[in-house]
Amino acid sequence: MFTALVSLALFLLLVLALSAAYAVVFRKKEDEKTVPQIHASGSFSIVRQSPRATQTERFLSEDVIRSILLKAQITDKPGLIPAYQKLWEEQLEFNIASIEEGDRQGVQTYQYSIPPSEATLCPQLSHEIYVTREQLQNFPHLIPPFYLGSSIKLLPKYPWDTKLNGQGWKPLLPDNHGKYLTPSFTQVHKFSDF
Repeated sequence: MFTALVSLALFLLLVLALSAAYAVVFRKKEDEKTVPQIHASGSFSIVRQSPRATQTERFLSEDVIRSILLKAQITDKPGLIPAYQKLWEEQLEFNIASIEEGDRQGVQTYQYSIPPSEATLCPQLSHEIYVTREQLQNFPHLIPPFYLGSSIKLLPKYPWDTKLNGQGWKPLLPDNHGKYLTPSFTQVHKFSDF
């Protein structure tokens, strides 16, 4: 009788151990299915998605460009709309590619490279201002181009690439209402060739 009780206890212990092992393995597989995809950025694994998906809606059609030019009272000369469209798409692609390359290298801060001819169109931005990768992720409208004819580029800002006068690192901050001020989309930087 004693051996039967010991055998029963060992059998129950074995069943419990197998049940626990099955539950752990099954739960682990189920947890792996529900975990969101983590994108690698630099040496840390944090959620980073390419801005390409959020920027595809920003590709402008000829009709949209024509209406912007009409509002800006710029006459449609031959080749003008395709020239603006080509520059828009090139700048958008450059800035998306810059962020994607920065994600591969672990870049966390970016600066705006603003041509001198466009400085008056975007007084709220300057070469000293930096924007974080997190800001670009959460506020995709901070990614240039901002207006037709814009040649503003988003470049990595490295710690060693700063002025020694203390003016090298100024964060891009929101206004009092929590919004980031960017140049107006209705502005047009006129081409000198047309």
